[in-house]
Amino acid sequence: MLKKSIFLTILCCFVLTGCVTSSVQKYPYRRAKKGWINIDGPKPSLAYKWSHNLLGSYKPEPSIVDITKPPFPKADKKTTPPQKKIERSPLEIIEKYKLATIKNKALKKTKPKTISDIIEESNKQSIRVPQMKSFQQSIIRYSYEKGAVFTVQCTPGFLTDIVLQKGERIINLSAGDTANFLVKHIANDPEHVLIKPLISKVVTNLMIHTSKRNYYISLKSSEKIYMNAVAFSYPKEKLAKMKAKVNALKKQNHYKFKAEDLSFDYIIESACKDACLEPLSVFEDKKRGKIYIAMPKEIKHRTLPAVFAIDARGISEMINYRYVDNKFVLDTLVPRLMLQYGGKNREIYIYKSGFKPKKSFGSFLNSSNSSKTNPDNQNSKR
Repeated sequence: MLKKSIFLTILCCFVLTGCVTSSVQKYPYRRAKKGWINIDGPKPSLAYKWSHNLLGSYKPEPSIVDITKPPFPKADKKTTPPQKKIERSPLEIIEKYKLATIKNKALKKTKPKTISDIIEESNKQSIRVPQMKSFQQSIIRYSYEKGAVFTVQCTPGFLTDIVLQKGERIINLSAGDTANFLVKHIANDPEHVLIKPLISKVVTNLMIHTSKRNYYISLKSSEKIYMNAVAFSYPKEKLAKMKAKVNALKKQNHYKFKAEDLSFDYIIESACKDACLEPLSVFEDKKRGKIYIAMPKEIKHRTLPAVFAIDARGISEMINYRYVDNKFVLDTLVPRLMLQYGGKNREIYIYKSGFKPKKSFGSFLNSSNSSKTNPDNQNSKR
């Protein structure tokens, strides 16, 4: 009996140690002074093996080296719902961009510019260099700008001609380095200034004061490259001339009529069914010697007609006219007219009272064409 009780107690001890070690094996780490260590060591104990062999649950595991951090089991990642994209209008994006740029400019602390920096920047911005568009054979043409500095490159032993505008008269001509540059202008031809450098690799400036404007030129002397001639174009003056011409034409076309000079004694007969092509009224200005045919506003969206002058025999001849403010303006006084839009039944006939031709209106154009093509037949009829 004693042996049996001893055997049972030993067996119970092995079973209990196996349960304890199995619970420890799930998380076999404990806190020590120098970090986290494996309390089971690199190999499982004999009691752990025997107890698990009896229970049939032993599984050999690899040895674990001491570590500084415990291998806690990773938590399951929670799936986050997809975020909705916020749609913004282009105006909101532009406003945010503007605010960001303003903030960035405010954050950047720029150093205050000195006087020398300002002068250097202004000189760089004012310099004009020849472009590919400015070449006209051997002449380089600059577009004149007030206050701009034009670059002229020259070479010792060669002349460079600066051509000014016709009618300009040179008042003063002065160069910065007269020892190394020869600058002359011809007395008989004051529109030309000749430049000749004496040595290469020299830079200076030239100022030409004329009766119309001032020219600021940067002279550069090189060993090989030079300009034969430099001329200027004046776009602002051209634009001013064009505007003056347009204003003059407007003044000619826009004038007040006097009632005593006008005559509305014209009759309109139309074979055209389109009301947009028919004249509203026809009158003549006896003082100026012009005929005005007032048309509807829709006529500017249509093809303008050809205007023919018709004599008493029905022979037609094309005449020129101008279209101004929905009016056909004829510079001659003609008693009989025809507007031809093209196609059949698209003629409009205008004649002064008492000047109705003898032939039918439909035969005006045909008779004129036949008279021009067959002049012998016309003479035989006569």
